[in-house]
Amino acid sequence: MTTRFLCLLAFMCISLAGFSQDYLDEIASEACQCVEDLPEGISAEEMQIQLGLCLLEASGPYEKKLKKDFNFNMADSESMEKFGETVGIRMAGICPSAIMMLYGAVSDDPEFGDDEEVLESSDEGIVTKIEDEQFVTFYIKGAGGSTQKYVWLTEVASDIDLSYQYESLLDRQVRVSFIELDIFDPRINEYRSIRVISEIFSAE
Repeated sequence: MTTRFLCLLAFMCISLAGFSQDYLDEIASEACQCVEDLPEGISAEEMQIQLGLCLLEASGPYEKKLKKDFNFNMADSESMEKFGETVGIRMAGICPSAIMMLYGAVSDDPEFGDDEEVLESSDEGIVTKIEDEQFVTFYIKGAGGSTQKYVWLTEVASDIDLSYQYESLLDRQVRVSFIELDIFDPRINEYRSIRVISEIFSAE
């Protein structure tokens, strides 16, 4: 996965709860439908172009309100980028499958390589707690006695059907592989580090 995409996805997941329901949801819903209707097999470059067109089409009826509320200008690329991030947060909650489709198109295209090398690490320990209020977080106590949080955001390899059986890992010894990302958390208005799981297996 590209670092940029993972950071964006994490930002979307963490930020989603902080936004109220308003006309941006209508824009996101229409943009989602537009993206889902795109033909399969198009290139990453074409996918990005089409996403921009989907956003423009969906936001057209709200141009004056967007200008007033966000100083949004369709003719300004920087303004469009910020607007895309704002609506992308909403889209992540409405149509996560479309977001993953966009990622798949980009990650499969050799012209859109990783921004930087992503180093994967691994730990082993006992799962002492599992939270699933917004997204699943495993608390794992290592051999040294310290407990770390590991977040399940993307597809995770496992020796169990994780979607249905992740709670069975509580109090079990596990081996977890992860990447560490610094993400911007708008709730505290600063960056913080999270450990995003790529694999989790029983170590018993």
